Formats: sequence, structure tokens, C-alpha cells
Amino acid sequence: MDTKEEYYEKHDWKQAHGVKEGILLLKQKVHAVAIDCRDDSGSDVEKDLLPLEQVLLEHTKLKAFQLYNYNLHESADLRMLILQLQTSKHLDYIGLFNNRIQDDGTTMLGHYLNHRKHIHCLDLHGNLITSKGCMVLSKAVEIHHHLKVLNLSYNRIGDEGMISLGNAVENNTHLCYLNLQGNECESVGALSFARALEKNTTLKYLNLSENPKIPAHTCDVLHDLAREKGVTFHGPKHTLHDGLNRIKGAIKHVFGLDKHKHDGKNIELDSFDHALDAAKEFTAEIHEQNEK
Repeated sequence: MDTKEEYYEKHDWKQAHGVKEGILLLKQKVHAVAIDCRDDSGSDVEKDLLPLEQVLLEHTKLKAFQLYNYNLHESADLRMLILQLQTSKHLDYIGLFNNRIQDDGTTMLGHYLNHRKHIHCLDLHGNLITSKGCMVLSKAVEIHHHLKVLNLSYNRIGDEGMISLGNAVENNTHLCYLNLQGNECESVGALSFARALEKNTTLKYLNLSENPKIPAHTCDVLHDLAREKGVTFHGPKHTLHDGLNRIKGAIKHVFGLDKHKHDGKNIELDSFDHALDAAKEFTAEIHEQNEK
């Protein structure tokens, strides 16, 4: 399993709309519970969290847990939640996204990872984590022997945090999926993952898209390394640069100038069609940019 979706789908999830519904499911000893607190805006969710923590403490066979669209910016709330999750020895999937978790919360999460080596997936997208918090998490990621999926997309992580995480990935021998989409990464932070890709043998997916300050030439380095290592890589979209690269690659393919040898008329025709498609797509993108 290399993607967050695959880890998600391996569990028989039960969906709860609000904390109170989630408590009822947990009391039934459901093994995978996803609690969406979006509809709890009119209720006293702070009071609901206390019985949630109690039922989590009693549910020792919980395998997967999500709590999202809840305001966990208060360190005390997150600390208590994590303490209760520690009672389950079977828990391998934690999703705490869109919860306004700040850097203080990552200290607790890093401590949790250090003491719970069975976690396979940690999803923290859409929070308020900066480089400071990412550096704390990176230390835990570097030595964790079971974490396969880490989603830190749509946070506020800059180069300092990215460098720390890149160093962790370089030394980690288990992580398969890393999503850093929509952060504040620039060239230096992105290049730390180039070094990681050279040494890491397990990573299969790296997403740095929607980090617009990563320059095109840095993306080229990462694209080339990822292709060489068999890693799926998504970088920020540089319309003109990407369009030219697609056409260049297609033309190389047509004339057999790339690394692969192609024999047979059908393959050549397919390659030429690919070149035409790339040219059309590029033209459409430039036209769209001009209209803006």
C-alpha cells in the first residue's frame, strides 16, 4: 500500500456527523470511526469532548480514528485526546485534519509517534503547522519504523521545516507517501528532497504542488530524480515551462532521442499523436493565461 487512499480503504469506516454520533459509534466498539464536526457549530463541542475522551479510553481495539473540522488549537484538548488514543494497541490510522492544530500540538504528536510505533498513517492536512512544528514531527518521522503515509498538505511549512523533513525522509526506511501540497516551500527546502530521493528506497509518492515559490529548474531536478527512482512526483505548475517540457519530451520520443528504444510503426504513430496532444494542451494553457 503506497497511498493514503489505500490505507483508508483497508478499514471499514463508520461516519459520524458530530461528536455525539461519534461517541455512540465508539460505544458500539466500531473499529474505524470518522467524526465530522462541521455540523457541530451550534453545539457545545468543548463539553462533548470530555465524554469522547472517556469512550476512547475504554475502546482498546480501535484501529482507525478521524476527527476533523473541530477546533483543536487548544493544547489541553489535543493533549487529552492523544492520551486517550494511546490506550488502543491496534490503532494504525490517525486523521486530525482541518482542526487548527498549531505548533504546540506537534510536540504532543511527535511524542505520541515516538511511543506508538504501530501507526501507519498520520493525516494532519489543513492545520496551522509551521516550520517549527514540522521540525518536531521530523525527528519522530526519522526514527519511526512503521509510518507509511504522512499528509501535511495545506499547512504553513517553510524551507526550514522542509529541510528538516527532507533529512528525515533521507534516513527513513519505511515512508511511502508524503504530501506537502499547499505549503510555503521554496527552492532550498525543495532541494532537500532531491537529496532524500537519491538515498531513500521506499518513498513512492511526493507532492510539492501549490508551493509557487519553488522555481521551475528545481522542479526539473526533482522530476528527473523521481522518474529515475520510480517515484510519483507532483510539483508546482509552471505553465510555460511545463508546456515546453511536454512538447520537448514528446518530440524526443518521436525521433527516438530519449533513453528508450522503440521499434515498429504503431509505436511511432502513437508517439506522434502524443506530441500533437501535448502541443494542443500547451496552446490551450497559454491561451487561458493570456485571457487572465
